[in-house]
Amino acid sequence: MAARSVNPVIKARLADMCWLLERKRGALAAMAVAAYVDTIEAVELGTLKFPFAHNDGALEFGARDLLRRALHIGRAIGWAKPETVRARDAVVRLRGLAATRRLAAPLIWFSELDLDFSVSDPLPVAAGIEEVLAAAEVDFHARTSLWRLAARLPNGQTGR
Repeated sequence: MAARSVNPVIKARLADMCWLLERKRGALAAMAVAAYVDTIEAVELGTLKFPFAHNDGALEFGARDLLRRALHIGRAIGWAKPETVRARDAVVRLRGLAATRRLAAPLIWFSELDLDFSVSDPLPVAAGIEEVLAAAEVDFHARTSLWRLAARLPNGQTGR
């Protein structure tokens, strides 16, 4: 059913569940990762929408959760597999988009994901955090969360 499904949301869930039940089915794990990324890309293109979304495209909390699951599976099946690379690229792309748009909450979500899975070098993560911290419109709570996130960077690295 997962292989025949056209809807990436259903495909991801079915393939993920089948792989969880029988870990020998690596092809289903790769299919799940690809379908999770397909879902994110469909949201970016506007062909899918998260329920209760705020018109920020894939810069939504749900996207972070889907990518987290894709990266968990990707770690199990191979960090260099093409499906996993697509998931890692999506994290970097969304983190960069959040920084460019100066959206503190999505930047926190996708930067945490990037740091949790060591997706990219910490320097671009730090640069994005500093860029958003420099924006005057960042509220106190977001500013505090961004500073805490910056404190997680290894060896006190910053974007400068």
